[in-house]
Order: sequence, then structure tokens, then C-alpha cells
Amino acid sequence: MAAPASCAVLLALLCCLLGKTSADEACGNSLLDTQQFPWHVLVYKNTTGERHYICGGSLIKPRWAVFAAHCFKGESSPELLGASLGKTVRSWDRVEDGEQHRLVNRIFTNVDKDIKGRQAYDIALVEFDQDADITSSVWPLCIDLKGELTPLQDGDEGIMFGYGYEFDSFDDDPPKDLKRNTIHVVDREKCEKFINGGSRFNGADKFCVDAQRGSVIGFGDSAAGFARQNDGRWYLRGVPSVGVATQSLTFFTNVTAHASWMSKIVDQ
Repeated sequence: MAAPASCAVLLALLCCLLGKTSADEACGNSLLDTQQFPWHVLVYKNTTGERHYICGGSLIKPRWAVFAAHCFKGESSPELLGASLGKTVRSWDRVEDGEQHRLVNRIFTNVDKDIKGRQAYDIALVEFDQDADITSSVWPLCIDLKGELTPLQDGDEGIMFGYGYEFDSFDDDPPKDLKRNTIHVVDREKCEKFINGGSRFNGADKFCVDAQRGSVIGFGDSAAGFARQNDGRWYLRGVPSVGVATQSLTFFTNVTAHASWMSKIVDQ
């Protein structure tokens, strides 16, 4: 039986106060207000003294977050990257209550895999220089490292956070405030049909979602992952990979398909 929402928040706070930062203890907190974005992580690059937003990702352990690998394509200097947690406004300079900053220590990708332009293995693990503090506004998603969750099916519902452009507004300034959207898994052939070269991207580690209008999966914005509840806890199920700016359809990298690789790194 899932714990009451108040107990879930108390558990996360106790983990912080007592130094118990295990994601197994604090992950997937069942209480989620519409104004909460607790697992969302923003990464910025320090360029000529200014921090520029790169991508959004998902906190999975106090020291680890999951991003799309394409966010770091060509990035050879992780020491220039910084992460922000508990933040809703895109600008690094706008400091919010409860916001936490961490430096990026290391970035891991499946570099031994040849993606051949197919966006296969489009997933990255980012390690911070120190643990994030688990609070009522910053806590990690759970990860199904043992493959125990039911595979995603057509129609399954989840949520995402991101700064994505609204449809038909790609000429406007980038959105500044974090948004939340409900999205649904759809048949992979639908993505294949509407995304240019879709059959090329429809690999074994992908699934397709339809965000409909008001998408948080926007042009120029790799948002935090697809999160779905199971037995009262939120799990990271996918990472946005490839789509088309004028459509609501996007291929996601299936996190479960990379569970073994992730486990070897975060548990080492």
C-alpha cells in the first residue's frame, strides 16, 4: 500500500536530515503538486563568464541525473558545466528559494555503441561534484534497474517538465518558465510515419509519445524525462530523443533498455 502523501514528504526530509540519501529510500515521492518540479535538473555551460542553458534532465540519485546524450555532443569540458536543481526559471541568474547548484564532475554515454545517425543509445548519466540535498522540493525519480515494471503500452500516461515552445510560436523568444504536461505513449509506427526518416530512429531502445498541444517537448529544448507512477512512486521511463518541431510526436529512449549499463555506473 502506498504511503500517504504527507508521509512521503516527511520521508524525504528525514533522509536529508539523517544523511540517508539513498534513492531507494527517497525516490519517487508520491506527493506532486502542480507547481512542483522536484526531479528536474538544468545544465548550463560557462561561456565567457556567463551561464547558458543547454538541456533539462532528471535526478535519479542525489549525485546522478539522466539526460539525452545528444545534449553533450562534442562536449569535452565537463568542468565548464554547472547544474541547477529546484529551479523553475530558465535563467541561471534568477535565484529561487530552495535552488541548489552543483558542478558537473563526469558525463557517461554508451560510447562503445555505434549509433550511425539513428539516435540509438541517446542517453547519458551525469555525475555531480557532490550530492544534492534531498528536500521537499528536490528529490529523485526512481529507476527500474531490475526490469520489474510492466513494459509501456499504447495509451499509457505520464508527465514531463520542460521549457518547450508552444506549437506555432517557434519565432518567439524561448519560454522562461518551467511547464508540466501530460503525455501518452502511442504506437511507434505513428512516430515513424510523421517524423522525417522515422524508420531510421525506430530502434529497439525507443518508444513513441504524443504530447498534443501545449507541449513541453519543444524545439531546442531537451526536457526532463517521461515519468510514470507505479504503486505510488514516480519512475523515469524515457528520455526525449528525436522528434519534429511542428509535431507533437517524439521518439524517447527507453530507460529500462539501458538499466544494466546504468546500474554498473551509478552503483560502482
